[in-house]
Order: sequence, then C-alpha cells, then structure tokens
Amino acid sequence: MRKLSYKKSVELDLFGQFLVEKCVENKIDRVLDVGCGLGHLLGWIGEKLPNLELVGVDCNDSFCDKGTKIYGQVKFNVLEISLENCQDFLDLLQNTGKRTALISLHGCGDLQETLIKAFLKCNISKVPLLLTIGCCYHKTKKPDNWIISDFLKNQLGYVNINGSALRMGAEMRFNDYINMSEAERAKRLNSLMIRAVTEVFYQRNDINALIEHRSRRRNLGNTISEAAEAIASRYGVEDDVKELWLKEMLAIEQEFQGERDKIQLFLDIQYSLQHVMESLILLDRAQYVEENGGTAELIPLFPTDISPRNTCLTVKR
Repeated sequence: MRKLSYKKSVELDLFGQFLVEKCVENKIDRVLDVGCGLGHLLGWIGEKLPNLELVGVDCNDSFCDKGTKIYGQVKFNVLEISLENCQDFLDLLQNTGKRTALISLHGCGDLQETLIKAFLKCNISKVPLLLTIGCCYHKTKKPDNWIISDFLKNQLGYVNINGSALRMGAEMRFNDYINMSEAERAKRLNSLMIRAVTEVFYQRNDINALIEHRSRRRNLGNTISEAAEAIASRYGVEDDVKELWLKEMLAIEQEFQGERDKIQLFLDIQYSLQHVMESLILLDRAQYVEENGGTAELIPLFPTDISPRNTCLTVKR
C-alpha cells in the first residue's frame, strides 16, 4: 500500500476519531462509506472498532478491486449513485438487521445532496446516522438550481447564485489566504495573469479551450514564454507559428499589464467571500434536513490550512 499524504492522514485520523465517538454514542454496528476509494477510512475504523461490519461503495471498479486486496474485511460494492436512481443503494443501506452509519468523506458535486435525501428515506431504526463532508460544490449537474431548502429559496429566491459562485465556495479559506507569504501571493497572481492572457489569446484566435481538461488549461508554466511553448506543443504547430503565438501572447500581456492591481483586488474580494458562499451551501443542506424531519449539526473537524473542506454535516433522526 502506498504511503498516504500528510493531508489524507490528518483527515483519516480526525474524521475517524469523530466517527468512532458517534458510532459508540448511537450503538452503530455497521458503517457504509460512499466514495470509499481504496477503503483507507474503513480500514482505519476497523482497527478501532473491530466488531463493526464495514461496507464500501464506489463507482470505480478498479478502486474496489485494489481495496479488496488491501482491506479484506471490507465488503466493497461497485455502484454509481444519483439523485434520479438510488433504489439499489437504498436496498444496500437497509437490507440488514444492523444499525448502519452512512458516511462520506469529501463526496464530490451532488453526492452530499444525494446522500442526505437517501438517508431521509431510510428506516430510522436501520440507518440512524449520517456523517458527510462535501467538496467540489461546483461539480453539480444543476449549477443554476442548487438550493434545496425552502428556507434559502425564500430568502434568496430573487438572487441568481450560479456555478461560478459554487466554485468560489470550494476555494481556499480567507484566513489561510491572508496568511500567505508575499512570494506565495505573487505566484498566485502571476498564475492568474498567465491564464487570463491565455484565455484572451484563445478567444482572439478562435481556439476552443474547452476540449482541454481543466488541469491542462491551468498547467501553463510560470512565464508567458512557457505558456506559449506548452500551448504550441499541445496543438502541434510549426516553429514559425509558435513564434507568432509567443509574440501575440507577449503583446496581450503588455496590453493588460496595467490591470494587475485590479486583478489582485479581484482575488482579495473572491477569497473574502469564500466563507460566505460555503456557509450558504452548508446552511442550505442543514436546513433541508431540519425541514424534512431530521436534526443537523455542522461541525468543523480539520485545520483549514491542511484541509479547507473541513465541515462535517452530522444528521440524526
């Protein structure tokens, strides 16, 4: 088994300790982890509470195959869960005589909402506890219709909070941003400038950057020259075209050089609003639980400088 990163180790320890406490408190004898990956969290829990039945669910069959070899005590299930079709998942949750805790650590996009709604459909005596920490809120299939609670719909129904705002909610915490060194902040600004120059270049040359994976669009190097080299390599252009592209990108950089201070201000505002946006997302989900017969708590578990998405939605019925 490969060594876990420091971030992952901290998350497993702190989430695991919290889960052990809640399992004992709620007389849980079965844990089902959605988005379990290789099963590291379940393996951790199994060492602390060896009498628990451990069930892992992931849509990636390769993860489940590898996880089975690492953690033989975990029952892995390859299953894709969606808002539209979760009956198989509900059956897996409830078709047992044991008391099950439903958990998910950094479930992406719509998964947290799906788990909340599935949990609220369950027999309370069979599935009395849900612990979920979400992430990547912007990876939802309904970015313009993400609010689920009546409370927030009534309070913000006149405001269009779209997918870009959801992305902002998944950024670095403001306290961690302001504690960055000047060198780190300058590097972040430079990276944003390079991406902005590249986007303008793409627009002016009718290049469809959407065909590139987002990680590639972000991985452009540390200078305009490196960015031009990377783009030319991706699109396989000749040296003379590459030279023209470099000149054009350098000209665009010069054209917008006077906007650097404004871009820095934009970054400052963006990060100052991060916590506001994430709080709205979490409040919406907690309110939905309360409106549908559950009780919800929002509990921070991790240091934000290690793991920014640190708030566990704890749901009971």
